[in-house]
Amino acid sequence: MRNVLLLCLTALILLVAASHLPAAPALLQSRNDLLSQPSEKSGKAASSMLLDVANAGKRLVAVGERGHIIYSDNNGTTWNQATVPVSVTLTAVSFPTPEKGWAAGHDGVVLHTIDGGKTWVKQLDGSRINELVLAQVKRLMESASGQKQKLERLQFFYNDAKKGLEEGPSRPLMALWFRNDREGIVVGSFGMILRTSDSGATWKPILDRIDNPDGFHYYGIVRGGNALYLAGEAGTLFRSDDLGESWKKLESPYQGSFFGIAANPAGSDIVAFGLRGTIVLSTDRGQTWTLTKSPTEATLSAGRFLSDGSLWLAGYDGTVLKSVDNGKRFTAMPDRFPGCAALTETSDHNVMLAGSGGVKRVAMASSESAKEKK
Repeated sequence: MRNVLLLCLTALILLVAASHLPAAPALLQSRNDLLSQPSEKSGKAASSMLLDVANAGKRLVAVGERGHIIYSDNNGTTWNQATVPVSVTLTAVSFPTPEKGWAAGHDGVVLHTIDGGKTWVKQLDGSRINELVLAQVKRLMESASGQKQKLERLQFFYNDAKKGLEEGPSRPLMALWFRNDREGIVVGSFGMILRTSDSGATWKPILDRIDNPDGFHYYGIVRGGNALYLAGEAGTLFRSDDLGESWKKLESPYQGSFFGIAANPAGSDIVAFGLRGTIVLSTDRGQTWTLTKSPTEATLSAGRFLSDGSLWLAGYDGTVLKSVDNGKRFTAMPDRFPGCAALTETSDHNVMLAGSGGVKRVAMASSESAKEKK
């Protein structure tokens, strides 16, 4: 079931389905090839599967399958394809400055750019992550000698990392967040969470900072006010009051998976969303959550607060929802975009959607033009 959920989030890409099966030599070789094979240039890159889109200043940058990264300097009217050193599927992208950005994806890959997304270099992959995790867990197990409960919790990550070293770089990373051009966090499957404080030159697993002994997948990370929020599989919700140093588990009203989380800049309203159109809202920094009536039963996979204060959510069935009261009520927009995986605001204050059909620009229309589903 857990691999099925991860599979759904990345739009039915088969790499995840095999992520914890014994890797045949041919499959392992294929993974290594994708991590060393540059992404091919294609005239259809802007219409291929794209799983995230972000703002790099006024530039838009989108990432997706086959290592495709595209960028636009005219609010999505035309797109150029970046030079990328890998061909694995990319799932997330973030720019703390207009020039410096990071992208993450399958096989534990993390890429970095210093020219606004035109060219990229590889900083990390799943093989190195397995090495880092195994070394960290060994140290933690040694220090926890005699502490049965703690050792049992660490055993999952030890077995996972050891198996990963045998199978190859197979762990997908799903989301990332950067505080500035030096400090950032990347999260993903099977409870993976790492941070950097030196622009990605080195990465450190912080599995000991967060209470996730079952290794539930993480799908979304966002800043709201002075806190970070993390959402994922099986109703997983966490908050960090020190921007990633430590994490507090939050009580969730829903035990299905959240595929994303959004927060307004002040951090006064936090919205998590996911399976079956589920939307939950907190107005007290995640201490309590309420279920919001959703106009759809389709999986919601993208969400963001925009500059006008509205909150937009989108789902795989093409549904695009909008709230003008911080997530208490939603209306269905007339625009539809099947397979939507991400959205952001353009510099001319419209909305750019990214998904299985590439990219689509829609007007940031008023709620009066939206038609509410009864």
